[in-house]
Amino acid sequence: MVLMDQGFWGYGLFWQIQQQEAYFAIRRYPGVHFKTIRHLGPKDRLVAWKPSNPRQRRGLPESIRLRVIDYRIKGFRPSAVVTN
Repeated sequence: MVLMDQGFWGYGLFWQIQQQEAYFAIRRYPGVHFKTIRHLGPKDRLVAWKPSNPRQRRGLPESIRLRVIDYRIKGFRPSAVVTN
């Protein structure tokens, strides 16, 4: 399990971790848009992520499947944990 800081958000890095048959968890980066594939439960969903910049996925698949778990801590804005 690789726990990453939000600053390490990257398509290529996510793909490399998945190819090593490892798992990662990272806070959702603001402004990233996902296409929901299926809801797994309340505030829990399976998504496809296709980066808006085509250079980020050069030589890689067009999209990656991820799991997004939304949460909110009182006094803070809503956020989410993204994992594979």
